[in-house]
Amino acid sequence: MNRENYLVSIIVPVYNVEKYLEKCISSLTTQSYENIEIILINDGSKDKSGEICDKFAEKDERVVVFHQKNSGVSVARNKGLELAKGEYIAFVDSDDIVSEKYVEILLDACVNNNAKMSQCNHDRFEDDNTIDMYKDDYKEACPIISGRDICKKIYTIEGVNATVLWNKLYHRSLFDGLRFPEGKIHEDLYLSYRVFYSVERVAIVPISLYYYRITPESITQKTFSKKNLFYLDAVKSQVDYYTEQNDKELVEKSSGHYADIVISFYRNVRENLSKDEFNADDLVNNMKMIVALRENNHLVNPLKYKHFIKCPLITSQMVRYSTAIKRRIKFS
Repeated sequence: MNRENYLVSIIVPVYNVEKYLEKCISSLTTQSYENIEIILINDGSKDKSGEICDKFAEKDERVVVFHQKNSGVSVARNKGLELAKGEYIAFVDSDDIVSEKYVEILLDACVNNNAKMSQCNHDRFEDDNTIDMYKDDYKEACPIISGRDICKKIYTIEGVNATVLWNKLYHRSLFDGLRFPEGKIHEDLYLSYRVFYSVERVAIVPISLYYYRITPESITQKTFSKKNLFYLDAVKSQVDYYTEQNDKELVEKSSGHYADIVISFYRNVRENLSKDEFNADDLVNNMKMIVALRENNHLVNPLKYKHFIKCPLITSQMVRYSTAIKRRIKFS
């Protein structure tokens, strides 16, 4: 089959992004590879985002718009997967933009290398930055790695590039039987490793074709919140998955990452409690999960425990602090 015969479905969840949406969609409608469908899922936006989606659909028959009540990004992406007709799938966030060569280069990487998945680099930008977009053809050979190799990169300095779903192109078969978990934050972290793990060949395009916008909403909050616990739960799901696969190397890497997060949360909670006693009860409630996980032996088996041996003082303090917290918590 000629490359031009492959339909690529680009799924874009949309929620209250009227300020950035036109630039995002325009970067998709002007792709050098034209055999695409752009699936815009308006997730109950309260601004003019829905109108902007409809305006593009009127001008370009490749744009498909679905309006739904606000249900979250996971539900929106799942609806996009349900509607997608393409043999290949891509995800783009509605405040980001992509190079005009984004689809063409990633699709070539898959087709020319018999790979079911390809990945490019990404750059970050702010509103006042000028983006130097890649516009050339790419003829270099792509390094080929396995999906399991991608999973290992999640726990390295390359973690962001590896973890996210939006800088990649997927053969639709990779999502057979898999959907985003609804009602959770950090939905990428719950699904990405399951998609990647069994892929035999991933083509790596070592140039930036995806441009991630830094907004006030995307800047990580310094205070401890329930969102942190969703992140912890997502990483725990990775540990559990690799345990089921009997993959000792990835169990060790993921559980080490999990241990680092728990220690980080411990420090964060202590700092917030000492600075803002008014917020103490909320923070203590948010610690329920960490205490329960420790008591349920998720942090004390030999493999995971060795990561804590490196920090004996913190570990000792954490145990004492958890005991103190228990006195203030009524477990249901």
